Amino acid sequence: MAPVATPALVSLPTGTTPMALSAGSEAGHSLAILTPAPAVTASQTGTSNGTQANASVGGTGPDTAGSYTATASGTAGSVTVAQYAGNSVAGTPPPSGANYFDVKVSPGNTFTSVQIVDCNLGTGNTIYWYDGAAWQASTPLSPNVPQAGCATLTVSSTSSPNLGQLTGTPFASGFSAAPTSARVSVFHVVRHGGAMIIRWHAPANSHLAGFNLDVGTHRLNHQLIATHAEIERSMISSRTKEALARKKSEGMRLGRPPGSFAKETKLTGQEQVIRELLSKQVSHSAIARIFGVNRGTLTAFVHRHHLDSM
Repeated sequence: MAPVATPALVSLPTGTTPMALSAGSEAGHSLAILTPAPAVTASQTGTSNGTQANASVGGTGPDTAGSYTATASGTAGSVTVAQYAGNSVAGTPPPSGANYFDVKVSPGNTFTSVQIVDCNLGTGNTIYWYDGAAWQASTPLSPNVPQAGCATLTVSSTSSPNLGQLTGTPFASGFSAAPTSARVSVFHVVRHGGAMIIRWHAPANSHLAGFNLDVGTHRLNHQLIATHAEIERSMISSRTKEALARKKSEGMRLGRPPGSFAKETKLTGQEQVIRELLSKQVSHSAIARIFGVNRGTLTAFVHRHHLDSM
């Protein structure tokens, strides 16, 4: 077999748009194919005002639909956000990427964290980042923060990526991978016009995926709604018990506060009379009728003031 020739380096004229390079071979000759890299559709740089630096592109402003926003906390430095028309990492697509952007912090900054808000998820639910060799899931990630359709990534010294890796790091919106063996389905009840619809969120390999039911025509829905309510009651009960146990461990007294005796009652000042009646073997019931009180009230008064001791 004839050896494949090494492709020669090609010098591009000054001012040429950066290109992505891929290589192949045919009949012993090397072939280099240049394809245009995705264009930057928008970018912005923000410099710290002594507290934080902010940069946002897309949408109608920070944290709005279609936007990418970065807020860096620190006294010095700048942060840049850029939006791309496509995948900026040639030949290495993310697991399910659709929208692309990157974030860069300036060298020598004093930032302690950078909060990245992706409100251009499309139909995705997570954010991937490229570590130079492969796409990785970003962590820690808060979905639906600050609103539905967004995801917030807090970059710190322990996150993925970390602060030191924000050097123009490519990001992509996409779907998180779900276990193929999952069979758990989640549903919620919504109103559509005058009808009530049960909408399922199930794995693609589940027989319930995309399954909608009209409660007016399917008796099964009543059982599903009752099951949903029972699960919700169980969760509320569990949270209540956990809260009570925590308060009890903190030393708080639970239940009804202890009662107290009134300082004065109908029997106050009658101690001597009651003592004499008791000494004459008059019953508690009879003495209670004399003073117009309940027998239990009299008995408690006698014990509290030790009137039955001879």
